Parts: sequence; C-alpha cells; structure tokens
Amino acid sequence: MKKILLIVILIFSFLSLYGAMIRTPYLQAVTQNSVYVMIECDSSDDVTVQYGLTTLYGNNAVTESVLQPTSGKWMHRIRLTGLSAGEEYHYRATQDGLNYTSDYVFRTAVSSGTSFRMAITGDMRSNPTVWNEIAGHIISHNPAFMVLTGDLCYDGSYSSWNDEFFTTNNMILSASVPWFNSLGIMKHGQLQRKLL
Repeated sequence: MKKILLIVILIFSFLSLYGAMIRTPYLQAVTQNSVYVMIECDSSDDVTVQYGLTTLYGNNAVTESVLQPTSGKWMHRIRLTGLSAGEEYHYRATQDGLNYTSDYVFRTAVSSGTSFRMAITGDMRSNPTVWNEIAGHIISHNPAFMVLTGDLCYDGSYSSWNDEFFTTNNMILSASVPWFNSLGIMKHGQLQRKLL
C-alpha cells in the first residue's frame, strides 16, 4: 500500500511541474499560409500546437513568443505555417504533452478572386452581455475571419479583457474564426489606438 501511495504522489508531483492552459485558444492574423494561435497559460513553459488537414494533425508548432499580461499568467503566441489557401485545418494544443485542448477547426485566407464571408464589429466594451449575444450571432453565420474596429474593452487592463471581451460565445467564435483588430482605449479623455 505504501508503494502505491508513493507512486501516486510521484505521479501528481511530476504532473504539477507543468503549467495549465487557462483560456480557450484563439486565432489572429490569418493569411493564405499561416495563422497565429494565442493561448493563455499559468506557466511560461512552451505550448505545442498540433495541426493538419485532419485530426491526425501531422504538424507541430511551439511557442514563438510569450507575454506576461499579469502576475501568474502568460500569453503564448504560436505561429502555424506551411498552410494552403482556402483550406480547412484542425488544431489542438498542449503544454504538458499529456492534456490537450479540444479539436478546433479554422479556414485559411482564400486565393484572390474567391468569394468569402467576413464579420466586422466594434465597440463591445462595457457591455459584455450584448457582445456575447452578437458573438453568438456571428458564430451562426460562419465567417472566414473577423475585423474588430476598436474599443474591445474599457481600459485595456487584464480584468477588462476578461470581463468584457473574452465572453463565452466570443471564446467559441475566436477558437475557429481568426480576427484582426484595432484596440481603441479611452483613457483620461484621450483616444489611444494600438494594434495587437
């Protein structure tokens, strides 16, 4: 019994060395041959994204850069490359090699002259209930990508992002529909524009 208990303790100790992903992945800056996957974790340890045309994946990409938006949280930026225009890709992520996110699907940018559907919206700050409803409507129309025109949250703080922008429906949407954005922040009466 003591040996079994010791083995269980060692397994849990080993697993606790790895960080955990604490936010659903979201996509940004899609092109015909690449896309960025953003994943928030409680560790700066590399994240690996598996991706491919099927759930067999076949390709791996690891953290390209890490940003720490607040204490104990790290935002990982992973670039998926070697993609083909207008194709549907599957992806999933892991930080410990054992626990994976769900399988998500996105489409790369189409070739010139090919029709597509996009969504454009903005000023979702300070009203997460309405933004969550709008994100739900956008999901139902299956756009290729989104353009967010600014004022994504009130003041750009970590808590504003969490409370106002990263709503339940937006996380579902953003895991499969890449977005481009301009972040407008109202601060002390001055409008500041930033690009993420």
